[in-house]
Amino acid sequence: MLIFDESVPVKFLGAFDLPREAGWMYTEDTNSYYTLSIRVNGSTDFYINNEVINVGVGDILLIPPTLNYSQYTDGERIFAIHFNCLKYLNAETIVKQSIKDWDTVCKLFNDTYNLYAEKPKGWYYKASSLLYELLFLVYNEAEETQRHVDDNIDIGAEYLERH
Repeated sequence: MLIFDESVPVKFLGAFDLPREAGWMYTEDTNSYYTLSIRVNGSTDFYINNEVINVGVGDILLIPPTLNYSQYTDGERIFAIHFNCLKYLNAETIVKQSIKDWDTVCKLFNDTYNLYAEKPKGWYYKASSLLYELLFLVYNEAEETQRHVDDNIDIGAEYLERH
């Protein structure tokens, strides 16, 4: 999910806990905001043009604004956060990333949802802070994964050179 420019501020819009029954289908022309979500249970398929993206427990998704897609689930529960940026991030399709530290990330989504639902004094600042923390964790995990892939490619290239 290497699409975030850390210099671009984000604006928190809302957080949602969304249980969906098997057979639930969604078709959306476009949204005007980004959606960052994590599956707590279940799975879903996203259809974008001729591509199918299957998403399960532990996957984080970033859905950019203005993306035409449809979705079908066999039953799921997700946490979703809507936000905007001062400029569009580099995303033209749904970006999917598996998360290693699922418990921490899921807790951050849950805490953000609870703040948004309860709206205690100062909730917006804390919810925005939690969104930034989520973006920080996701970005760093993606960077670590990319470094691991790059290291494996380097090891493979060295092996080929030697043999």
